Amino acid sequence: MMNKAELLRGLQEEYQNWRAFLGQIDTARMDQPGVASVWSIKDIVAHLMGWQRKLTDRLRAAQHGEPEPPTPWPAHLQAEHDINAWLYEANRSRSAREVLDECQQVFQQFFATLDALPEDIQIDTEHHRGRDFYLVRLDDQRFLAGEFFDHFHDDHEPDIRAWLARVGEQNLEHQPEPTLVELIRYNNWANVRILAICQKLTADQLATAAPGTYGTIHRTLGHMIHAEADYIGRITSQRLQPPFNWEDGPALADIAAFAPRVADALLDVVQRTPPNQIVREEENGLFIEYEARHLFMQAINHGIEHRTNITTILASLGVALPEMDGWGYLFAHPDRFKLQEGGTRAPST
Repeated sequence: MMNKAELLRGLQEEYQNWRAFLGQIDTARMDQPGVASVWSIKDIVAHLMGWQRKLTDRLRAAQHGEPEPPTPWPAHLQAEHDINAWLYEANRSRSAREVLDECQQVFQQFFATLDALPEDIQIDTEHHRGRDFYLVRLDDQRFLAGEFFDHFHDDHEPDIRAWLARVGEQNLEHQPEPTLVELIRYNNWANVRILAICQKLTADQLATAAPGTYGTIHRTLGHMIHAEADYIGRITSQRLQPPFNWEDGPALADIAAFAPRVADALLDVVQRTPPNQIVREEENGLFIEYEARHLFMQAINHGIEHRTNITTILASLGVALPEMDGWGYLFAHPDRFKLQEGGTRAPST
């Protein structure tokens, strides 16, 4: 049976894959109409975002025993085509970047809401059309947690791919992202996995350290996420503020809830920031300047170093570990890397 940690991890990976897909498309092209009738890619994202906001609001209300919340659209709209038309008009004049940024915020709220659900929350699995669908049960209500991605894959991804082919965009499979961006995606993926494992540990296990490591598992996880938030602030001059104080030694659940915000922001920064952009820091009358790519390198190296610290401690505790190296990332994303497996090729005659 699917549990909360597994559901959350799977949805976060889906979200990262969705961002990777859109990240390969020039933002300027996202405003061009004709992808699905008059809709642009931006319009499709805004449409999906509106329904995702409704799901998030309903899930949060049910979690707190509150009545059904207002919809993101006027209450008198009931028919699906009327709602979709309203979402189109409400977002038509907005830029693609505005819509993408808001969608990121909606998903941060969604993941925080899911993470706040009880660990033993009932998750029903329904098999349909060769796929599994996961429904979160709260009292007498059920919520299709992956509705956004199911709808995207079934109804909108084919339109986008077909449109890109029509307008002459090279096939996305032939446009790999810069290796630096892929390495940040790997870092975010590995963080999701290590956090999921550690959230199952006892308090005594989280308080375990080992010679040569940074500190306890709990302290190291906090240090990792805090450092990544700090790197973002150094580049953007905008600090990500968690709903807690790092000095207070936040609970692991709070760190894990904050981590997706940091991951999204780090990926967004590496996609938008020229590697040779100058970062300037000043303190006590002194300054230092360097290129932003140094901080991206540091984020990757820092994550690997401290995840290795944690896996070393976990191994000493006898905790089974999944693959979190580059090979594990490959097999978790076979389509992205065109992975093929089979028997030995017979020699030609």
